[in-house]
Amino acid sequence: MSGAGARAWGVAAVLAVLVGWVFAPAWANELLAYDDGLYVTDNPRVLGGWSGETARWAMTSLEVGNWHPVTWWSHAGAVELFGVEPAGHHAVNVGLHAMASGVLLLTLYAATGCLWRSALVAALFGLHPLRVESVAWVAERKDVLFGLFYFLAIAAYVRWVRRPGIGGYLALCAAFLASLASKAMAVSLPAVLLLLDRWPLGRADPVRRQVLEKLPLFVMSILVGVAAIAAQEAGGALSSVEAWPWSRRLESAFVAYGDYFMDSFWPAGLAVFYPHPPGGESVFRVIVSVVGVAALGAVGLRGIWHREPVGVGALWFLGTLLPVIGIVTVGDQARADRYMYIPSVGLLLGVVWGVPSRWLARPAVRAVAVAAVVGALLACILTTRSLLPHWRDDEALFARALAVTSDNHVAHLNYGNAIDDPGRRAEQRQHFEQAVALDPGEALAHYDLARIDGFAGDHARAVVGYRRAIALDPALVRAWNNLGNALVSLGKLELADRAYEQALVVAPDHLSSLFNLGTLRIETGEVDRGLVLALRYLDLRPEDLSSRGRVAELLVSRSRPVEARRVLLDGEPLDARGLHLLARLHWEAGDERDAVDVSRKLLARAPDSANRRNDLAWMLATAREDSVRDERAALELASAAADATQQRDPDVLDTLAAALAATGDFDAAQRVVARATEHAHAQGRGDLVLLLEARAAEYRDGRAFRRGTSW
Repeated sequence: MSGAGARAWGVAAVLAVLVGWVFAPAWANELLAYDDGLYVTDNPRVLGGWSGETARWAMTSLEVGNWHPVTWWSHAGAVELFGVEPAGHHAVNVGLHAMASGVLLLTLYAATGCLWRSALVAALFGLHPLRVESVAWVAERKDVLFGLFYFLAIAAYVRWVRRPGIGGYLALCAAFLASLASKAMAVSLPAVLLLLDRWPLGRADPVRRQVLEKLPLFVMSILVGVAAIAAQEAGGALSSVEAWPWSRRLESAFVAYGDYFMDSFWPAGLAVFYPHPPGGESVFRVIVSVVGVAALGAVGLRGIWHREPVGVGALWFLGTLLPVIGIVTVGDQARADRYMYIPSVGLLLGVVWGVPSRWLARPAVRAVAVAAVVGALLACILTTRSLLPHWRDDEALFARALAVTSDNHVAHLNYGNAIDDPGRRAEQRQHFEQAVALDPGEALAHYDLARIDGFAGDHARAVVGYRRAIALDPALVRAWNNLGNALVSLGKLELADRAYEQALVVAPDHLSSLFNLGTLRIETGEVDRGLVLALRYLDLRPEDLSSRGRVAELLVSRSRPVEARRVLLDGEPLDARGLHLLARLHWEAGDERDAVDVSRKLLARAPDSANRRNDLAWMLATAREDSVRDERAALELASAAADATQQRDPDVLDTLAAALAATGDFDAAQRVVARATEHAHAQGRGDLVLLLEARAAEYRDGRAFRRGTSW
């Protein structure tokens, strides 16, 4: 490596470290409910970590309306390394962005031979506040991934142009495919390479030849572009022409170009979501934006004709934004900061290389330029650092959006969900009502309002709200499930059954609906049908120990102890509730040793628990099997339990009496059972009094009590 090359690598390394340091506070942020759940925390495939099965699934998945296997692999790999701890996932985003900044510097240096202008472009790119959304939002991992591979593809192309060969071209194709497989927005690369042929590469080959040599790249772009549109349409993210006419699309697109341009130079009021103005764009903004885009296009065409960097930069900006400018409308946003990840490079190229070298030869101009560069970099660092805390959690994120935008139904909706606190229900309701007022067709807003009604106990009103949400979006599985819950609360079990069933038609593996329908059917006597659903839920959520115990309890209530025990045994290790029930079922089935073993596990979890000492003491004192009984241990446990309850609990005293009788101290057993009988009388427990009197008779006859089948 030459001295100049080594210096370039050194500067790139320093830049990567600087970018990583500036974005390091993102490590302290949480994973968001806003889309991070779709990609990580609520995605069963990703939560399974890295595996061959996950890798194969990612290759064909169109989940969340995208084909991006590399992005899925990245998320699964991060889970494999860090679990769901937020810091690790944020660190991956920061690291990838820092690498992309360094690679951009080296790529521009390789193409232009100018180190410091390349470094300035890469630094402004890496540190700019518009990068915050792409880096601080784990769900936007696809941005930093596709950007890194995009720059690597350009680097491979520059190398191939200088040293043609099949190996170099295959490297270009591989990097481009990785970029496309991270985010479909990479489709613009072949056109960008044509721009670079004019400047800085200055190729003299006929344009027709330059296009033909990129034909495989154009084919890849077309295929992925069509697949992306199909995936978005299948996911319901595309707006129809009826809902969003062409005139509105064009107006919005021109205004978005203007906003992106302004945000690049004055990034004030950045937010996670920018709504379309309720009444459409103002005529003035549309006219100004059209004139601005036309002027920039004219500058680009003139510049590209004369092989000038300003022309490349202008057309780079306009062209790379085209797939996401809103002509094909995906989602409700007017624009998004993340879409500027690649387009911003074009503007930076035009500005940085647009300053003629002859101007910089003048000391005064050079001093002004240095001051401007230092000021711009410091402004970027300070502004970026100030924005990162707004991504700390959902509440901070949407509080920021509400503060810097207006009529933002998405911000109201998500802020309301972020403050999901029983003490703030009235505040939640206000935000959900505002979301409905701004967008009456938003199903989620009606759904969330219905949830608030349910929390308030107004289940009849909640049913109306859920049905309204379903009418707007029949695929909203959460609304079907919660409709079922509300109907259960109203005692309308047959209608609830239908609601849960419909939820499973929409999403056959929807966990809450599987559990709710399964348990409802067990409770209403359809035990076999309900058990199939409940077991399906438990297979998908084996870690949900409390629900396993709930299913087993319901089976016991329907006189199905064998199935209940099987449910519990299939789910070990169990929580305390499940262990207690399993010990009881073992005992009642006559499996005394298993019952004692489970009770010992329970006691080990809470050694000071009087109830658990009492349960184990009863088993050790009254077991039929000689090898299971342990009279001395039973007496020790029962005495401790009786002391812990001030000798006033008749059930505990009953156990102590049985333990005393088991050791042969029948006189003491009679005295204790007499006290137990007094306390049972005082508590009005006539059934227990009869049992205690029967046991007292056995102790008078010198017989220890041995268990029947009762707990």
